[in-house]
Amino acid sequence: MVKFRTEFPAFKLPPLDYQHPILVAGSCFAELIEAKLRMGGFHVPVPSHGILYHPFALSTMLQTWCEIPSEWPVLENHDNRWISLDHHGSFSSFSEEEAKTGMLMARENCALALKEAHFLFLSLGTAHYFQDKVSGKAVGNCHKLPADRFIRNRSTVTEIVDSLNFTVQNLREINPQLTVILSVSPVKHLRDGLAENSLSKSILRVATDILCSQNSNVHYFPAYEILTEDLRDYRFYSEDLAHPSKAAQDYIFQYFSSACFSIDTLEVFKQVSAFRNLERHFSKSNPILHLDAVEKEKERLVVRFPFLSGRL
Repeated sequence: MVKFRTEFPAFKLPPLDYQHPILVAGSCFAELIEAKLRMGGFHVPVPSHGILYHPFALSTMLQTWCEIPSEWPVLENHDNRWISLDHHGSFSSFSEEEAKTGMLMARENCALALKEAHFLFLSLGTAHYFQDKVSGKAVGNCHKLPADRFIRNRSTVTEIVDSLNFTVQNLREINPQLTVILSVSPVKHLRDGLAENSLSKSILRVATDILCSQNSNVHYFPAYEILTEDLRDYRFYSEDLAHPSKAAQDYIFQYFSSACFSIDTLEVFKQVSAFRNLERHFSKSNPILHLDAVEKEKERLVVRFPFLSGRL
């Protein structure tokens, strides 16, 4: 039979498990992986800085997990909200103390998880970043501050490799068992233009390849290639023509689970997924009976798999 598309071949990556925390960070594509793992019953701490698109911002975040800098976080007031240029806007607050406390708690949770984790997934979104003229540093988020405060740059392959290599070495000093999975986000940055987006993704892809070749504990998950080379059709994009559709998200995650789940892990994941389906299919005709069935299934799962306690 004639084949009309090139399917991505199956592959294997180091396995993750339910017994250890799984750290996930980076672009909005990382949120997809994070959400699916958490719904599957894995222990996935919320990333301490929120969504970050550029490797420099990710390195800054990961370094704080290794050692908290003095006088950190650096906050400033903008439009009556306290913000950090290293953090996503979800960490901002009308209260300086509340913003600082939230950032410190999120950082502490990830730093503790780092000591036990065997798996860190990083999604790289773009090679473009904004440099703060005041501090001279690359920022994670501009928070709609005046545009003339920042310089827009495109990082080189060497700059990205040097930044992440330094960070990976520091992570390994904290946790020698840590496996790092790098991925280039398949989400298009259309504001950059198609040509510039392609160049940006190419820089990230070359950088990830070099990092994998230089570090035995660093591996690559081809999310970008699965969408652009396997699915490669706009029916697999959402209405904005930039983000993968629900069908594409599920397809990519099937590759992820096939690559990273052992047989035992996959069995637990299937049972938790069945439980989630039971939760979603709420019975309007007999809600009490439905809630009772949900509670009984939750109890059964926790008895059989004690590590799921508090995750369902």
